[in-house]
Amino acid sequence: TAGVWAAHAHIDQLTRFDADTGEIIEQLEIPDVCGLAVEGEDGLWVTSPGPGEVLEVRAGEPAPLRAIPVASPIFSLAVLPDAVWVAGEAAGGSLYRVDRATEAVTANIGLRGVDEIKIISGALWASARFGNMIWKLDATTGEILAEVAVQAPSGLVEALGSVWATTQNGDLLEIDPATLDVRATHPLGYRALAYPIFAFDSLWVAALESNLVLRVDLALAQEGGS
Repeated sequence: TAGVWAAHAHIDQLTRFDADTGEIIEQLEIPDVCGLAVEGEDGLWVTSPGPGEVLEVRAGEPAPLRAIPVASPIFSLAVLPDAVWVAGEAAGGSLYRVDRATEAVTANIGLRGVDEIKIISGALWASARFGNMIWKLDATTGEILAEVAVQAPSGLVEALGSVWATTQNGDLLEIDPATLDVRATHPLGYRALAYPIFAFDSLWVAALESNLVLRVDLALAQEGGS
């Protein structure tokens, strides 16, 4: 595999590590770099909020393949074969669709306080911690298909037949991906939960106020454990 990518916005640095040894393989200088979205074995898209650009990166290349102007500020992004969706963070309030072939912004959708965006089962999902909302949208048009009110949601991940949402209040919500009904609420005991990922059969999430990384056994959570 190409390794593990990490973005450090405060020092304008994108770094690729060896997943086994932690050795640094390469580093690129990109202003305000954040919003990682991996594509395939060696592809990556990132955002540069200051200049308001989305950049395509390839492992082993000395510089980004291209930088596409979108808007400022932009943070989170989700990648499809024909488009890249990009969102502002918290106060941004807009969701943009960028056509990969023409590099044109083909949609600008207002979503109050939109933070993270993810492609889940072919649909575009978005969360807004200040807007207290999670949306499911058509990944081609951006049309809102469903929504659910959630107190201060942070991020989203799909695993074990559910969509899991972390919150600023310290809860992990299990959501039905078809109806958006909240199946269960699992308090994790730590506030300010960041964006989750699913790897090595577990959910991983940072608790920002406690400077901790939490590992959650989702199968055990579904059975009523902790």
